[in-house]
Amino acid sequence: LQGAAGRERALIETLRRRGRLASGEEREEFFQRAKRLADSLGDGKLAEILLKDLLALDDSNTWALATLAELSEKSGQFAEALVLIERRLELGAGNDAHALRHRAAQIAHVELKNYDKASKTYLELLEEDPTDRQASNALRALYGEAERWQDLGRLLERLIEITDSSDERQALRLELAQLSVDRFKARDSAIEQLRAVLEEEPGQSEVVMNLSRLYEQTGRDEELAALLEQQIAAAEGRGDLNTALGFYVRLGEI
Repeated sequence: LQGAAGRERALIETLRRRGRLASGEEREEFFQRAKRLADSLGDGKLAEILLKDLLALDDSNTWALATLAELSEKSGQFAEALVLIERRLELGAGNDAHALRHRAAQIAHVELKNYDKASKTYLELLEEDPTDRQASNALRALYGEAERWQDLGRLLERLIEITDSSDERQALRLELAQLSVDRFKARDSAIEQLRAVLEEEPGQSEVVMNLSRLYEQTGRDEELAALLEQQIAAAEGRGDLNTALGFYVRLGEI
């Protein structure tokens, strides 16, 4: 009779009582059935109560931890969701551990603005896998938001050392050069990074112009002239007369 339409709440209460008396997989099955009925009623609060009931009986139930964490996120209870995810990680999440650690770091970073907790988790992920681009990109964004410029500089240096991609390495060097100028007033360090970019891929006119300005600002006229002469020869060699002309003009300004 309790299974008839309109009697769902009575059935949920029965399943809940039976779940409290049961143990192991049987207990979880009773609560899962009750949770499905609560979902069919669209009663998210009741579903949450059922999950918390199960966790009060068994605080290591992974189904309840995962499901309640999902519900907590959907309802904007991010601090609670993070606690639940961390509990799953403590218990050993197996193949899900990597994704869960990323999720924990993202919640701490984006939703809670807990930069210390988030950065610690991202760094742990990078210790395990230095090529984890999701972690490194998130950590770069975090350091910028938190204005942790020294940490950002060290991270960029580390990423430059380990990347196998020429394009990515150049982008990292350019970012580090800009950071050196904007935040550290370290023009010599920026020059070093820009020179490394040109050594790997000569002929990048924007990089050349930025490097020439830094040479000028630091009074390194001989190096500036040598750079421009080198770029003029390279441009003429590939038939790029407009670029060569631009460098001639710049050389004449020295």
